[in-house]
Amino acid sequence: MRIGSWDIRGMNKLLKQVEVLSLFQHNKLDILGLIETRVRSAKASPIQRKRFRHFFVLDNYHYHNNGRLWVIWKNSALSVKVLDMSSQWIHLLVSKGKDLMEVTFVYGFNHTAQMVPLWDLLEKQVNCGLPWLVLGDINCVRSTEERISSDPPNVVSMDNFNDAIANSGLVELKTIGYFFTWTNKQELDDRKWIKLDRALVNIDWLQLYPESFVEALTAGISDHSPLVISLDLKTQHQPASFKFLNCWTQDEKFLPMVQQEWQSRVYGCKMYTLVQHLRRLKSILTHLHKTSFTGVTSKVKDLQQRLRLCQVQLQLDPTNLTLLAEEEAIRKDYCKFKNVEPSIAYQRAKEFDIKMGDASTSYFYSKIATRRNSSTITKVLDLQGVECAEAKDIEAAFLACYNSLLGSEIQVQAFYLTIMAASYSNY
Repeated sequence: MRIGSWDIRGMNKLLKQVEVLSLFQHNKLDILGLIETRVRSAKASPIQRKRFRHFFVLDNYHYHNNGRLWVIWKNSALSVKVLDMSSQWIHLLVSKGKDLMEVTFVYGFNHTAQMVPLWDLLEKQVNCGLPWLVLGDINCVRSTEERISSDPPNVVSMDNFNDAIANSGLVELKTIGYFFTWTNKQELDDRKWIKLDRALVNIDWLQLYPESFVEALTAGISDHSPLVISLDLKTQHQPASFKFLNCWTQDEKFLPMVQQEWQSRVYGCKMYTLVQHLRRLKSILTHLHKTSFTGVTSKVKDLQQRLRLCQVQLQLDPTNLTLLAEEEAIRKDYCKFKNVEPSIAYQRAKEFDIKMGDASTSYFYSKIATRRNSSTITKVLDLQGVECAEAKDIEAAFLACYNSLLGSEIQVQAFYLTIMAASYSNY
């Protein structure tokens, strides 16, 4: 499925109507949210019947006389149900085949007080239980880095937006293309660049569509960039690199394995000996992880269930020595893996600047999903400027780029030892 949004800034002109149709067809969209249409309700029906007669069309004229939002889709196989609507959003339940999600198209007001209902909507949907996508022109930035303008940002709106995102559990979907999605198109001294359009998703979305991304396209005849969400990216994953997990040291077999390997004899220089020991140890620890630490979460759930059943049986037969011994063994394993589970999630999430708190892993798993989504390479331009989206083409583009650098002549500045020595002495 492919989802789009575009702040077209007016739909009365024929040229913009044609551009919308072109965007829909060229990007093979399933559903498109049109923002800031600026069409009065009396003129909306003729335009919708003439230009979008082959489309299903939703709008929010009942909540605003300018019809700030239109939603169009063409495929009859796409099921769209309105869950909520206001002057700032159209909140939908969208399904196509196996894909079932909630999608919210947004056009936020400019004034701080008027945006409060939008923040309330985001926080209200925190436990919707489905993949949830929020996209459109939110009319608010999250930091000063998201704008180039002589005007200062609205700090109150910025803080309210960030608080709403934190409270709702939403994260920024990986974005490629253009960073600044709006410009006032003025002369250089008066030109403003701001990131107003964005896509936000919840953790359920990232778990179901871990490789999805949003592409901010060129603005064309509008002053806003269209956003296109792609869900169906299929990347050829390479084997994960070796990473040492701290929880391995808690296993009783860890130290004997390390000592045995380190005492084995390797012939060669000291550097060669060290490398060989580490290489062998890598294989040993990988095997340890597969046999003792794979599927920790499922092990915790299984042990928790077994412990509960064993304790129920003990209530009926408190003096049964076999049950007492079984309870002790299960409880020991349960405590071990219950401590291991957040340790692995904590380390993989790379959130080393916060405490583990109550050992809840949900926050760390959300961070892991966010990192995986943001680190995926979806598209690159090769040396000829051709867009590469397939995994093999992306790999070839990187190889060609670095191969072109080998053997090339570049001007290298001379090293000034006195400056280097002075810099070193300051540490």
